[in-house]
Amino acid sequence: MNTFSFAHYSRVAYYRLWKPRVWRLFAHNRVTNIPLASFSNSKPLFFNAEDQAALAQAISKALSPEDMYIQADNAVNHRFAFFTETLREHGENINWQKDHASERDYANGEALKPAHELDFMQSEHGSDVKYAWELSRCQWFTWLGTAHLLDVHNKRYAQAFERDVRSWIAENPLGMGINWTMPMEVAIRASNWILAHSFFHASSVLSDEFWQAFTRSLWQHGKFLSYNLEYVRNNANHFISNAMGLVIIGAFFYHRRTGRRWLRTGKRFLEREILQQFTKDGVNYEKSTAYHRFVVEMLTLSSLCAERVQSPFSNKFYERLSAATGYMAAYMRPDGSAPMVGDADNGRVFRFIASEDFNNHLPVMLLSAVHCKRPQYISGFAPARQVFTAENIVLNKQFEQHNSNTSTNIISTKTLTFIPETHFIQSGYIVHKTEDTHLFIDAGDYGMNGWGGHGHNDCLSFEFWLRGQTIFTDSGTGAYTSNNALRNELRSTKAHNTVMVGRKEQVEWLESSLWRIKHDDLDPSVLELRSGKQGSAHTFYLLAEHSAYKQRFGVQHRRGIRFNGTGESGELVVIDELIPFEQAMIGIGGTAYFHLPPEVIPHQTAETIVTLQTNKLVLSVTAKSPLTVERCRISRFYGDVRESWRLSVECSLDARSEVRVRW
Repeated sequence: MNTFSFAHYSRVAYYRLWKPRVWRLFAHNRVTNIPLASFSNSKPLFFNAEDQAALAQAISKALSPEDMYIQADNAVNHRFAFFTETLREHGENINWQKDHASERDYANGEALKPAHELDFMQSEHGSDVKYAWELSRCQWFTWLGTAHLLDVHNKRYAQAFERDVRSWIAENPLGMGINWTMPMEVAIRASNWILAHSFFHASSVLSDEFWQAFTRSLWQHGKFLSYNLEYVRNNANHFISNAMGLVIIGAFFYHRRTGRRWLRTGKRFLEREILQQFTKDGVNYEKSTAYHRFVVEMLTLSSLCAERVQSPFSNKFYERLSAATGYMAAYMRPDGSAPMVGDADNGRVFRFIASEDFNNHLPVMLLSAVHCKRPQYISGFAPARQVFTAENIVLNKQFEQHNSNTSTNIISTKTLTFIPETHFIQSGYIVHKTEDTHLFIDAGDYGMNGWGGHGHNDCLSFEFWLRGQTIFTDSGTGAYTSNNALRNELRSTKAHNTVMVGRKEQVEWLESSLWRIKHDDLDPSVLELRSGKQGSAHTFYLLAEHSAYKQRFGVQHRRGIRFNGTGESGELVVIDELIPFEQAMIGIGGTAYFHLPPEVIPHQTAETIVTLQTNKLVLSVTAKSPLTVERCRISRFYGDVRESWRLSVECSLDARSEVRVRW
């Protein structure tokens, strides 16, 4: 999708070399020393004081007020669960330079260094810079703000907000320390501060002097972003986050000329990037469902904020965003969960629910579907009123419709409907789903035009979901820089439901990078695809192949997947064979892997038979050759690693493998 030219590389040099140098030599000191008196409390961007009563009423109906108070009280006391399910104490005075999981202090107790001098990619004793960054995204300000709306007479939530803002500003001077090393983090933090401003701007607890300091810091965030954009050869989610930051900060400061310029610049970037990073059928080229969801959130928030100041994006932008939302509606299961395709790092711009399931993409899909006026995407998941998520109530201003108990013109009142088969031709993804079954298959390239990025070695891998339970799963991500071995293990061919030939990876990675690949030789193709219905049973058949092993072993991997049945009973058949070329290596073989989530327990009853059991399902797995059951590791979300099981069966030039799953 990207075509590189002299002009493109000139822009890379301008944004990555020239502008940051100008920032360090000239602009940094000038922006640091801008007088406090130059700022005052600004007009709220997301909602105003007149909206707050109706907003509080809608939130109290749609969500549990008790849960809202619990998460806010935890935030007041600095108890957070980042990259874990267990709350962790962060002390009365937060150390913003610290990874509180590994206890690494990126300042080493010394004076802060300029951000560009810090080497944050090197892990020490399992440290992960993402922890410090996650803390400084300040997403818990929304939890404080929600509780403040529900109980405006309780001053402690506004006081906690003021305490933490003042602490952050004091401990993170502009451009100094770990929290200024990544412009993406600057953009997400500023966005959360601006949302928090809508919650607290009318509070009598907060003084004019506080809002001056708050607004000046936001202005400095905008200035920093404008000089330090992550513009690279293959732009991806980081650059989109930068552009989102310019749009949202620009909209907040729209009353100023510089703010309007930031907005225009951010919009121009996003108008171009959405066409380059998303295929026409709506798939993000990083080839990760989690990052697709993350980027759709960024684009939707950018569009919402631009419309707040009567500066909407173009029709082409909305069309591509609508297509990206449609892809989400296709890959999500009826319960809102998503297949774990490619990397996942729990990325969010806003977090309204502290304990949210990171693998549930429904809130963002609904947010974008309502914004893009696409009711057909909503109808396959829930009754009409489930559109009233926290995101839609606050950001899409759905609180008026919620409180009046009427449906808007965008909320579908249809019964659940499903498009049985969807083939995203440009990306190679295939989805087949019914009310009770969901099959997602990756028959596409690695991603990012051969660059690598957040894709995995998962060509011809699949995930299968049955009656609310994932049966065969991707292995997830687990970690990036904190554990290189785990990172490579979980993105490997062996960690996916596909065939590994000759114990070699489908695509080889660059040793110097956790995200780059040497080259993409997959060349996948779909040979046959059909679906239909026989009585009440749904039928589906796919035949596809890839050529990743052609140069090394002289073979192609060809896979057939056949589904026949309903949620109550049916059969899934997976057939793998190695197709030889003239130069095929004699005796070469492969192993087909099938990964189970921890709640699916295998019981081997014979050499070729394994029973799978969950708390409500029993399935039988049979093969024509011996099945092996072994332990493996699975990651549900970034930071999580747990023991699970996988099945495997051998295939060769002389014998194809055939695995049948019945329920």
